[in-house]
Amino acid sequence: CCLGVPIRVIRGNADTKSYTGNIFIYDGLYRVKSYWFQVGVSGYNVCKFRLERLTGQKKIESASVHWGNNIGKSLPKNQRAQDRPGFIMADLSLGQEQIPICVVNTFDESSPSWAPPPLPLKPAKAPNSNKVTMEGVKWPEEEDDKKRAFVYTTAPIYTEGVPHPPPAA
Repeated sequence: CCLGVPIRVIRGNADTKSYTGNIFIYDGLYRVKSYWFQVGVSGYNVCKFRLERLTGQKKIESASVHWGNNIGKSLPKNQRAQDRPGFIMADLSLGQEQIPICVVNTFDESSPSWAPPPLPLKPAKAPNSNKVTMEGVKWPEEEDDKKRAFVYTTAPIYTEGVPHPPPAA
């Protein structure tokens, strides 16, 4: 919240009818308005965030999401994600998650809800360390690709000189 840098939010929902057991949807760009630490159910400190969706984004069409309830139907367990209408990519996480995060867009370009496919990039590994870093990330050169690109990471990336949240008490 100190820097005002927008973040991309992907929501997940458990769905026993899905072949992965989960459904994920891109929810848009948000800013962190505030954050705080709280003791979680397992007794560990958890950092929580209050997010605010950025204005000017297209409305999220929740009815088009296949949650496995009366709004839509989930994928049958024997259907591959690649065979799904609107399939874009098999794994948004680029192999960084145990379960692949499939990306599907069933809107065509004439829809106000259409968005170009995301372009995930892997973070780089710092030399002689297991820490991830933005240095060394190979960003695309094409302007349209730059607009779609983001770094998918499962670990925090800290930049020198940028303030971090204080440690949990």
